[in-house]
Amino acid sequence: METTYNFISITSARNLPRLRRDGKRPDIATLWRWWARGIRSVKLETWLIGGRRVTTEVAINEFLDRLSAGQSTAAPSLNYRHREIAAAQTRLAAAGI
Repeated sequence: METTYNFISITSARNLPRLRRDGKRPDIATLWRWWARGIRSVKLETWLIGGRRVTTEVAINEFLDRLSAGQSTAAPSLNYRHREIAAAQTRLAAAGI
């Protein structure tokens, strides 16, 4: 089972339709704040790849869903955990373990 991530830059994430409010994009500082400090203990999931901070549309949606539900990031979503396990299994299989 291989997991594919469609990474997008933080700058590109501003253009996602779900983030638009009254037809306007959020400021880039807003997305950086969501990643660095979060809102009400909920942080945007990001990765550092090649010196660039990236995220995924799935991570944005999970972030917004957790905010709406009032959940904290203390317990990652089950979907996130399954993706991490699948990625680890792929790495182990590639290494012949």
